[in-house]
Amino acid sequence: VIRHEGLGAAAVIYNQMGQHEIALRYAKEILRDDPSARIRCGVSHARLSSEFALSRISDSNDAINRIIEQCTDAKEPIGANLV
Repeated sequence: VIRHEGLGAAAVIYNQMGQHEIALRYAKEILRDDPSARIRCGVSHARLSSEFALSRISDSNDAINRIIEQCTDAKEPIGANLV
């Protein structure tokens, strides 16, 4: 869990710094490791932000709705509303 939180924080910071490739790499690493529902919520948001900034995803409602559902299921209303 601590590893996931550290890598998740790094993904968010790298996104804010415009280093979207690095942020995406960290987000994918966490998601491959079967994180808790709470971590999955935050990291999915970081992954979506990276992919959007890199023009690898459109403003697809499917991807957005999936993350909102994940965050809602994880009882993370703030995460759901940040998407």
